[in-house]
Amino acid sequence: MRRRIELLGVVLAAACADLNTAPTPSPPVASTLDVALAVGEGAQVDAMMRVAFGGVPADSRCPMTAMCIWGGDGAVAILHGLGTGPWYPDTLHTMLGPRSLIVQGGYRITLLDLAPYPSSLDPIPADAYVARLRVERLMIDRAP
Repeated sequence: MRRRIELLGVVLAAACADLNTAPTPSPPVASTLDVALAVGEGAQVDAMMRVAFGGVPADSRCPMTAMCIWGGDGAVAILHGLGTGPWYPDTLHTMLGPRSLIVQGGYRITLLDLAPYPSSLDPIPADAYVARLRVERLMIDRAP
């Protein structure tokens, strides 16, 4: 019986240790820019990074006038690139992952909002969307 109690104590201590483990911290941010882009628009974030909003390939967000089992998801197609280099496509999501990603050059791009929010079952015109993005330059140690 005593052995079972000791074993239970070890298991509980291990479980509590996992609960107290701090999550891995995000890298510190050197600069931040929030931009609102209509479909087809782009922004020069700083001397190197540029980002553009390519459109919404899928929007299953639950309309405000409907009762849904889940909130749905909006997929936002973005393009990002460094300097005069090539554009790289990615997709961010309103509900499903990823909502943000770290891209070349040490930048994090986060989808803050996708407007307009569906108010009825009528589809939103493709050119009516506006994506609010946050682009952060991360302070990443580049020591050799």
